[in-house]
Amino acid sequence: MPKCLGRLIESVKVEYSTNPVATLFASAMSVLLLVFIVAGLLSQGETVYYMFWKEHDRTFMDFFDSIVYSSDSPYTNWRVIYPPLITVLYGFLGHFMIPFVNPGSEYLGYALRDSQMGLMIYLVITAISVYLIVLLMRKVLKTEGRMKELLIVLLIASYPFIYAIERGNIIIAALFFCSIFVFGYNSENKVIRYLSYLALAIATGFKIYPLFLGILIVRESRYKEAAVCFAMGVCAVFLPFLLTDGGPLVMLENIINYVVIDAPFGFININQFMLTIFGFFLPNQTIDIISYVIVAIMYAVTFAIVLTDREIEFWKITALICCCIILGPGVGTPYLFIYLFISLILFLNEGGIMSKSKVFYLICFVMIFALLPGFASRWEDIALVIIYSIKALFVMLLMMGIIVDRILLLNSRRQKCRSRCQGEEDHDNLSEGMR
Repeated sequence: MPKCLGRLIESVKVEYSTNPVATLFASAMSVLLLVFIVAGLLSQGETVYYMFWKEHDRTFMDFFDSIVYSSDSPYTNWRVIYPPLITVLYGFLGHFMIPFVNPGSEYLGYALRDSQMGLMIYLVITAISVYLIVLLMRKVLKTEGRMKELLIVLLIASYPFIYAIERGNIIIAALFFCSIFVFGYNSENKVIRYLSYLALAIATGFKIYPLFLGILIVRESRYKEAAVCFAMGVCAVFLPFLLTDGGPLVMLENIINYVVIDAPFGFININQFMLTIFGFFLPNQTIDIISYVIVAIMYAVTFAIVLTDREIEFWKITALICCCIILGPGVGTPYLFIYLFISLILFLNEGGIMSKSKVFYLICFVMIFALLPGFASRWEDIALVIIYSIKALFVMLLMMGIIVDRILLLNSRRQKCRSRCQGEEDHDNLSEGMR
């Protein structure tokens, strides 16, 4: 055995004795990353190429499309679905970018992407967002030394992060503000708590769905602070309409029209999953109704667990909420998996000995975050569809695993309680008979 390999194995053993969960996650992610790189080299980049969005000329275009749409009546003309806070921000950036571009007959979005000013602004915003996430990980990850740095590299190089960067989506910045909230909302320092509420409001103004994380404050029975947080979120979503066109109803109509899907191939959220499975047998309207019922049950069960279960691990609480964000109604897209970053950090911080349930959850997280090589075919989008459908399936398994675990635990406690009560009743009957 080569000396370097022996040293590596010994180093892994030492790390495993300290934190087996983080060590196994890092090992699995490293192996899959190595496989991804080797496959990319052997295929001359094809397996990397087919991992990304099927319209390969659309790299970074979520950002540049938003710049274009926000520059001219975004809600009434371009039918924008983003909240007005981020739309106003995109419009502000457009004032610095558009004057430097002469698109001619070319679409303005492509001209912005091809311009020096446009590309540099996008890269700076992305670099700052990623750097803030790195700083956050260095602060909150409990592992130390090389293991911490390895985890940071593996997470930044994970599928949701790479996909979000390739699409040019603002979700990485939204994730940073969500993380600030989750790691700060329960602080004993009141200033930090309220700053975390402001961070959640900003994230809500970027993506709307992060507002669901506010239920964590209700869980702590801090109802006044929950109301303040909710008010901040409402202000972040609605007040910026004063600086742009349209209004809440126009935005809602745009969102509804955008998410209408006739016959998807592949799935991320529940509605897409149901349409993919039953689209050939049932009419879409029937499938939509079934999907809404399933989503309603999913939210009800999640909120019941979050609000009533006082013994559940915190990472599971955040995982349930983030799974609802990913699987619930709306636009199902692969970069949504990035929301589970927060739960993954908390899961890795748990430490403790390995168990069957931890192995199951670890496999789910690895399959969601790992880079998987695509492949070329007649249908260029099939590789991407298979990749994100597999990952969505593991999101569902993760959520179902947590819910089933809590149900089994509750039943076990009830049985123990019944056995104890029955034993006490038998003891009382025996005592009465002896008398």
